Order: sequence, then structure tokens, then C-alpha cells
Amino acid sequence: MARRITNNPMTIQIAGSASRHENITQRVHFVDDLSHKNRLLDHLLRDETLDQAVVFTATKRDADTIADRLNIAGFSAAALHGDMHQGARNRTLDGLRRGQVKVLVATDVAARGIDVPNITHVFNYDLPKFPEDYVHRIGRTGRAGRNGVAISLVNHAEGMNVKRIERFTKQLIPVNVIEGFEPKKTASAPRSSARPGNWKPGDNRTAAKPGQRTFSKPNAPRKDGAAGGGYKGSNPRPADGARRSYGDR
Repeated sequence: MARRITNNPMTIQIAGSASRHENITQRVHFVDDLSHKNRLLDHLLRDETLDQAVVFTATKRDADTIADRLNIAGFSAAALHGDMHQGARNRTLDGLRRGQVKVLVATDVAARGIDVPNITHVFNYDLPKFPEDYVHRIGRTGRAGRNGVAISLVNHAEGMNVKRIERFTKQLIPVNVIEGFEPKKTASAPRSSARPGNWKPGDNRTAAKPGQRTFSKPNAPRKDGAAGGGYKGSNPRPADGARRSYGDR
């Protein structure tokens, strides 16, 4: 229809939110606890290749706390979040553009709209709630065709959140370990797991472990005379014509 009613139209195509960001190196570092995360962040921020960085946190309080701690550690850091009035936000962003702020600690209020070419690194101190926000966050680096680095500090219990991001971006994020900052624990689940031969997506069945009993699916046909669920002591089958009160279809 568009071809029929238009004459020599101009087409504008905009990249989708699941852009692959091929020029951004993505990594995951697993951490044991908050202390381990803070020590690892301090080490990574001292990378000689780092020019400016954005550290994303989940809460406004964490943004203020981490910015204060980084300033005490010798970094030129500032916080940016929704509780700041517009004048303070503008001053912080102006300091970032002028190079006076080396590390910006921000909530997702800064995930869109920051266009500073000198941002070489993005750190996910906390993973975002939604995979779409991950794409917007790491897009703060690698601007104007430059290369960038995106590092996520992930607790072992958050492994499933990393998998959701990988499914959304259609990219596997490699796990990296730095000597001297190795996690003592291991990931709660392997990055990929084997499935039984007859498994298919959407099937809730799982492979049985050795010695483990397996049960039929809830909607499997019942044997003649068996009550709902197949357990003894269940309510007897109602008489013909009586309305059933359990799972009639």
C-alpha cells in the first residue's frame, strides 16, 4: 500500500534496540560478595586504557555511596541520579564532557542521552532489571565508531539474568577472571546444559538424575478407574451427569 500511494519516497531505517554493538568488548566477572565487588571495581578502574567510565548502579543511594568511596580512593568521581535537581545534573554532565569527572556513577536515568566520546568503559555494578536497559547502558561507550569495553560485575545467583541478556542480544558474554581477584565460588549453573534427546523448547520436563523417580505429565491420560492425579484416597469419580469441580475441559 505504501508503494501504491507514494511517489519516490525517502526511507529512514533505525537500528533496533537489540543492536549487537560489535565494537564493544563485553565481559562478565563473577564476584563472591560486596567486598569482592568493590575491590574488583577499584582494580578495573585503574586500567591504563581507561579514559572515562560510567558505573551503573540499581539505586540512587548506591550511586552516592560509591561515588563518595571512589573519591576517597583517589578517583575523580561524581554521582548522577533522579533525586538531583536539573542544575546539578547539568553541572555533573558538563564536568564529564570537560574531562573534570573521570568516573560517573549513575542510575538508569543516565542510560540514555549521554553522548561523551571519551567514555571508554561502562561498568554494570548492578545488572539492569531488563535486557533492553543493558543495551542502552553499554551504548554509552563505543560512540562515533570508537571501540569500548563493557564489564558486568555479577553475583553467582544472578547467572540467569546474564542468560536473559545473552538471549536478547544474541551474543554470548565471555566470563573473565583476573589473577588475584578470582571468585572463591563457582557459578550456580553451567552456561549450557545438556537436555534429553526428546526434549524440545517449551517442554517442562527435565532429565532425571540417577535414582530419581520420574512422574508423568499432569495432562497424561489416566488409567480406567483412577481418580484425578492417580493417588489413592482422592475424591471418587462423580456420577454420570454430575458437574465436575476439578479441571473439566
